[in-house]
Amino acid sequence: MRRVADRGVVLIVEDDAGTRALFQELIAADDYDLVFAVDGRDGLRLAHEKVPDIILLDVLLPDVDGFEVCRQFRRTPQLAEVPIVIITVLEDRESRLEGLRAGADDFLSKPIDWVELRARLQTLTRLNRFRHLLAERTRTELLLERSRDGYVLLDEHDRLLYANPRARSFLGIPPDAPAPAEPFHELARRSYDLQPHDRWRTWPRETAPERYLVRRESATAPPFWVRVEELPPGNPRSGRLVELRDVSRQVLTQRDMLSFQSAISHKLRSPLNGIVGSLEILAEEAASMSGGEVARFASLALRSAVRLLGEVEGVLRYTHVRSMIHQGEPCTVDELATRAHQAAADLGIEIGARIEPAADGNRRLVLPGESIDLLFRELFENAKKFHPRQAPSVDVSAVVVDHASVRLTVRDDGLHLTPAQLDRVLMPYEQSHKQATSGEVPGLGLGLALVAIVVWSAGGSTRVYNRPDAPGLVVDLSIPLAS
Repeated sequence: MRRVADRGVVLIVEDDAGTRALFQELIAADDYDLVFAVDGRDGLRLAHEKVPDIILLDVLLPDVDGFEVCRQFRRTPQLAEVPIVIITVLEDRESRLEGLRAGADDFLSKPIDWVELRARLQTLTRLNRFRHLLAERTRTELLLERSRDGYVLLDEHDRLLYANPRARSFLGIPPDAPAPAEPFHELARRSYDLQPHDRWRTWPRETAPERYLVRRESATAPPFWVRVEELPPGNPRSGRLVELRDVSRQVLTQRDMLSFQSAISHKLRSPLNGIVGSLEILAEEAASMSGGEVARFASLALRSAVRLLGEVEGVLRYTHVRSMIHQGEPCTVDELATRAHQAAADLGIEIGARIEPAADGNRRLVLPGESIDLLFRELFENAKKFHPRQAPSVDVSAVVVDHASVRLTVRDDGLHLTPAQLDRVLMPYEQSHKQATSGEVPGLGLGLALVAIVVWSAGGSTRVYNRPDAPGLVVDLSIPLAS
């Protein structure tokens, strides 16, 4: 039998054909689907198949005593909570007590009062539906309590109505403490940077994918990333359900993979070119060269090979170091221009750098020189890769802001991005990891995602937008200064 939505299924175990016909005629139209069994064994079979909402059970059956059928229903876990109404002509006290001991919920005497039966069915249907809802809520709460992801239920003012244990752990709320009165995003701001800033400015008015809570990297702990995603609404009056998922491992794996690719690409190319170029000349011209010339090219190949060995060892050491903030020598504000020009020279592009010495010039950034080099390489390579002629004109500027951070701005003259591309250009995990094997995000390289991971993990911020005065992009990075 196909169950119709919002209709209760009633199993009627009754051997009398006339009584069954009356049931069909008098209550089938009252939003119930009726299932009939002619004896106890048939009733047990159909109850297992249909799992009814209510069972009407005659006591005097031709094969098995109705009380015994009731006991067998109660021994079956899936039927143990189904309301059972025993229909009987027996009026004595002992028979009713036996029915209660067998597990009956109610009794109905023959001849049946059909008005009374309808009232009983309506009451039992409401109670059974409430029981189902309560059981479902209990199961849901049990799953949420055990979940490795955090879940919070928020009211229309962004305040917590509920937070499971994992969410409390993320937000620093003691297990038995009442929910704080402040809005969720303010509560999260106590312990995290909310990234990207532009998306959090629209919270909670607008639903947007890929918002993150980022706890910056320290000398003793890697960065911690929590993805915040509002789940599809159910009943709007019940609140907004938000999932908090720890994606630290995925993001850091993504960062390390992309950084490793960058190291391979930039660190190994130059010494390999020196080795290959020198050996090619020796292979082609050695016969006509003097001994001094052969020695000179052989020496060049040897120096390049030694350099290559050093770079390989450095790359291998990197695979064992997770920290991007405390790896390498600190970088000062005054070093930014030199590092920018070196990164540009490695890629064969020209840049204009407006980074003037300042009173804060000897201040150190929280990111060391190696990480700053990586940022410049990724920004410049991205500008070159997506320039129509792979020959961008790039301008770099740096300004110390409030003696607390450096605003590093890189402008190119390549292409404008569509609003959809701009919306996703910095996303570090949900989008970019899907394209990790190819190394590209559709329409844009992964370099900017890597830049975002490094800067956000250091407690900084990123912003990418189209140049208002010409084709090309502007990338603004805010990088904190070390205290």
